[in-house]
Amino acid sequence: MQPIRTLKTTWASLIRPLALIVLGATYLPFAMADELRIGTMHVPWLDGCKGKTERRRISMECPSGERITISALPRQQGSTDDEAWEKSVDLADELSKEIMIPSAEKHGEVMRALVRTKSKSNAVIHSIVSQRTRAGRDYFLLQYAVSGQGGVVFFTIEGYGEGAAQTSRFDGLFSEARFE
Repeated sequence: MQPIRTLKTTWASLIRPLALIVLGATYLPFAMADELRIGTMHVPWLDGCKGKTERRRISMECPSGERITISALPRQQGSTDDEAWEKSVDLADELSKEIMIPSAEKHGEVMRALVRTKSKSNAVIHSIVSQRTRAGRDYFLLQYAVSGQGGVVFFTIEGYGEGAAQTSRFDGLFSEARFE
């Protein structure tokens, strides 16, 4: 894994996507079985998780106690696959620095700095891990942004336990992420 490079951002490039996340009024459909499908993004998923949607956000609770929040920014209409892939990856680069890094630092000690990797099918994955003590127990926060020609899907995963163990578990799932 390589550290993410720093990109120069502009307010205009951040305001619109952030407004879509915060103010988005469209329903975010998803399906779960042995894989989670959000729009055109597919990823193997955990057994027994229960989810509900509210506008552009999915909230899940899993049997082992993880709480997961998912937000998506769909592909821009009228773009070719290559253009959409490039725009989505650039957006994920910017938003990971503007949202994921500050959130991880606010949560506690950053255990793994922001990294950018690729899944087996070439989806770009940004991730960062932080850990703190809550109610006398280890509490982790994992954040992932999966981007490709279908847009960007953000995952926030938190719960009690050791962040390193959870990181290897979720890194394995996201290494299989793909857009169709």
